[in-house]
Amino acid sequence: MKGKNKGTFSKKTFKAETVKLFISSVYHPVDDKNQIEFNTFLSTIYSSIPQNYFFASGQDMNTNIGYRCEKTGFDCIGPHG
Repeated sequence: MKGKNKGTFSKKTFKAETVKLFISSVYHPVDDKNQIEFNTFLSTIYSSIPQNYFFASGQDMNTNIGYRCEKTGFDCIGPHG
């Protein structure tokens, strides 16, 4: 089919869209008092992100799940507790 642009090699046109990104990387504190203050501060930052932005957040969240208690006989929490 001479003169006709069909199939894979035909000229394609597309409309490019602009994507607005807000990317954050957050390290959370361990201490309870610091967590409350930090989360309040972080909340103010996150609430200021415009609705038309794509929001991606990487977080390093520390946990404090307890400690090893020798008296109970349970050994379900590690030595670094």
